Amino acid sequence: MLIKQLKKIYSDRFIDKLLIISYFIYQLFFVISVSAFVRSNSMIYKLVTLVIIISFLIIILCTAYYFFRGLYTKNEIIISVLIGMILLISFYNYHSVMVMANIFAILAFKKFDAKKVIKIYLYATIIGFLINIFLGLFTIYSNDTPRILNDMKRMRYGLGFFYTSFGPFYFTSIVLAYIYIRDKIKLYEYVIAMLIDIILFILTDTKAAFFYVLLSLVLHYIFTYCKKNFLYNIFSIVAILSYSLFFAVAFFLSLFYDSNNKIFILFNKILSGRLGLTNNALQMYGFKVFGQNVPIVNGGATHVDSSMISMLMLNGLTILLISLIFMTYFTYITYKTKNISLLIALFIIAFRSSFDLGFMALQLSPFVVAFLPTFYEYKDIKNNVYSNDNNYI
Repeated sequence: MLIKQLKKIYSDRFIDKLLIISYFIYQLFFVISVSAFVRSNSMIYKLVTLVIIISFLIIILCTAYYFFRGLYTKNEIIISVLIGMILLISFYNYHSVMVMANIFAILAFKKFDAKKVIKIYLYATIIGFLINIFLGLFTIYSNDTPRILNDMKRMRYGLGFFYTSFGPFYFTSIVLAYIYIRDKIKLYEYVIAMLIDIILFILTDTKAAFFYVLLSLVLHYIFTYCKKNFLYNIFSIVAILSYSLFFAVAFFLSLFYDSNNKIFILFNKILSGRLGLTNNALQMYGFKVFGQNVPIVNGGATHVDSSMISMLMLNGLTILLISLIFMTYFTYITYKTKNISLLIALFIIAFRSSFDLGFMALQLSPFVVAFLPTFYEYKDIKNNVYSNDNNYI
């Protein structure tokens, strides 16, 4: 009996370590996969993709192991199976597993401290970020792009990434992960993050990512050091509504875009032409309940930068609604558990996803791993409140 118990303990430890290592490799190679060097070499790109697939499969197998060890509750299994079935239908129509990764991440890391998992993500992303910059500096694959600005020619430096904005967007995720892990950070850390943000903005001319980092740091400083309860309550309401609100704004602006209307022209200019492109895609393909396989993310006249609208068109209305409801509820319980750093991260993801990358993408928005710990913390708070109320009956 003792020998069997020891075997179980050692098996559990092995699976735990295997899961963490696989997750690290999964995140690291995803960052490397978007380097200009890798994308310019088909054999290397195939090899990197293979590593990503294998690491993802190992995460699935680890989740299956925890299932047979009885880690998950009946409700968790039922909900996951129902959502999984809908995802499989979407997968059949669109042939992408990216959204599916989130279910396995939520379940696989149930027994782990969420901050530990996000720390693994942070290490992997920073290493991948630096590798891409290194490859960009010492190879011909830097993807520097000339741009005309106010009749002056200037360069947008790719920094080793195959698209100029990818570096700043990954840095946004790095900042969000860092403040989540640290909670209360020192003044010099804000300064360092802001200096890197400014340098990336000067080199890549990526305005959106610069703004997301700036907004994240300002909000984190205010709600950590200034204790503005009134402002925090207002922000919390906005954050809870942010996923449905930002999607509605992105969808209706894109759907009703009019190239002859001065207001729409102004918005389209501010958003670097995104409204016009998204409008073209919506007019050509529309959306379906369970998704469709259409070429809207390959550049050209039907390119869609809004990851929310991209999910609507590719994965379908059902997957979008599930994702919006899930993230809204996640934001609500985060507010209830008073996790300021996580609340800011979830708000920034909603903001960013309206006209940029990140919505339900484990590589840019890894915080879904914090859902179950936050949910059970929220349940404990509710139960304690209920118990205290009963003491007065």
